[in-house]
Amino acid sequence: MPPPGPVFRCHVLSGPGRGASCLQGEITGRGAPRLLPARYPRGRGSPARRGAITGGGTFAGGIVHTLPFLISGYSAAIGAALAVVASELVVLAWLRHRFFRTSFARSFLAITVGGAIIAALSSALGIAAVR
Repeated sequence: MPPPGPVFRCHVLSGPGRGASCLQGEITGRGAPRLLPARYPRGRGSPARRGAITGGGTFAGGIVHTLPFLISGYSAAIGAALAVVASELVVLAWLRHRFFRTSFARSFLAITVGGAIIAALSSALGIAAVR
């Protein structure tokens, strides 16, 4: 595994309090290729097309994850956010099932475990930042 240089560059350039985002991005970036089935050919499509798809997905995910917190009630906002995350897990598992030809259960498990790792990491870094 290559050294984690990008994490430190991201943290230094983005300033204090942004380490969790940098670390999450690094985990996602390094983990995503490992989640692809071995039979799936990598490197297909032009860089502009892959970048547009990745950027569009990141933008849409960020917007959808943020919108529930415009709800004024904390409990309602958390409930809406949980519904968004649950829906996202199902959609991502379906996309992996559809385009990577993996079983839906295996795709759902892989997506859920990845999300749980990032949630645990975010919680741990958030708790550490408060202390």
